[in-house]
Amino acid sequence: MVNAAVSSPDNRRTFDALRQYPSRLRGIITEPVGIPTDAELEQWDALGVRGVRYSYVGKRVEGFDSRLIARIAELGWHLQIQVEDLQILDLDGLVADLPCQLVIDHMGRIPAALGVQSAPFQCLLRMAAKGTTWVKLSAPMRCSGERQLPYADVRDMAQLLMKESPDRMLWGSDWPHVNHAGPIPAYAELLRLICEWVPEEGLRRKLLVDNPTVLYGF
Repeated sequence: MVNAAVSSPDNRRTFDALRQYPSRLRGIITEPVGIPTDAELEQWDALGVRGVRYSYVGKRVEGFDSRLIARIAELGWHLQIQVEDLQILDLDGLVADLPCQLVIDHMGRIPAALGVQSAPFQCLLRMAAKGTTWVKLSAPMRCSGERQLPYADVRDMAQLLMKESPDRMLWGSDWPHVNHAGPIPAYAELLRLICEWVPEEGLRRKLLVDNPTVLYGF
């Protein structure tokens, strides 16, 4: 489970959920205030935390605290980033020398109207191909120009990402769809959409089972 940016820097709900379901869940926390102590990081790691999330939606893409990044790299955690529109171009240079794995939320929230040949989407493809970056095929409504399912304009983006880097793709529901102004899609419908985007069972298993098992350490 991923702590929502609107709750940042309060991660208590995520910690509580991890305590309730220690064998079932892994957690991504939002950037804590200050640098956590080694004892805190080790406690969170034991709970099932596996990454720290930054969101730059509506903000300027900036750097990260190198001390925090070094510590999470030692723990085997990853950095998860939410950007939007053209921000992926700024992020690319910023994360070039990361000592840890990187997860990009929601296909970079690149508007589908830009197309798969656009500079931002081609940048996302290159980042995924490097082998240290993962991409979430999630929240199509945050990329689509359509207000409701099936978000057909996002299909080409998702399918090309899956074709080019099947071992680096992840899925997420984006529930409860914080700050989404349009109609709220049902969880089951979003999962069914993945079956349409990725019709081959073996590739779906990579997306839904094998890849997250590797990244989150189940």
